[in-house]
Amino acid sequence: MEVSFEATFEFLILDPGCLLRAEDQYQLINFMQFTGSYIAASRFAMATPSPAHVLSRGIGWQGIGILLDGLFGSFTGSTVSVENIGLLGLSRVGSHRVVQVSAGFMILFSVLGSLGLSFLQFTNMNSMRNMFISGLSLFLGLSISQYFKQT
Repeated sequence: MEVSFEATFEFLILDPGCLLRAEDQYQLINFMQFTGSYIAASRFAMATPSPAHVLSRGIGWQGIGILLDGLFGSFTGSTVSVENIGLLGLSRVGSHRVVQVSAGFMILFSVLGSLGLSFLQFTNMNSMRNMFISGLSLFLGLSISQYFKQT
């Protein structure tokens, strides 16, 4: 049954005389990606398999998101982050609290980073001392991460 579904899906996507537009084909692929990602996330989190009505409700909410993307003219559309599901499988951490705390850290660091960069407008960049401090901090921030990536 699954093989015939894949063969039908390939025929719909690859047939040049198909009546589906490219956007519709993208959304069809997107719904299939969402379903596979949802099932993979529940397996990686060692949860019970989701019933069909939960999957259809998720696809319905994704359809509403796609509708809103179309109304507001979103360039990227709505999709599933498969990388996060791979991270869930790698780290085995699927708690809501972990996601909330990490989101808080990301917001905090982005605000602190933007405040730090906004203070550069008040510095005298004609001074060699200020240029050296700014250049060294940028150089170390970029090169130390590359150093640890190589080793």
